[in-house]
Amino acid sequence: MQKVRYQREVKHLRLPDEVKLRLSETLGILDENYGDNRDVDVQLGGYALIAENLFDTKYIQKNLIKDTVPEEVEEIVTNDGLEYNLILFIVSIYRKLFFIF
Repeated sequence: MQKVRYQREVKHLRLPDEVKLRLSETLGILDENYGDNRDVDVQLGGYALIAENLFDTKYIQKNLIKDTVPEEVEEIVTNDGLEYNLILFIVSIYRKLFFIF
């Protein structure tokens, strides 16, 4: 599992270009509105968690999001046919969590 805080970190990820593009757009909006040096653990603006396998997905569901209902779900299909989901959760008034699996 990877935690991505800022748009500048996306280029270093090993993900398909389609996923990196969408993630970069999302984090860019957060950087623009909340600052690209925000403390993502205590300030508004959030971060992204990337689940790289089923174990990560189950861990996130069981330990991090529990009974939270997603605000938005977006499916991303790469040119190679791989499927990813971008899910936006509003965890609390002070946190936003983006989750890709």
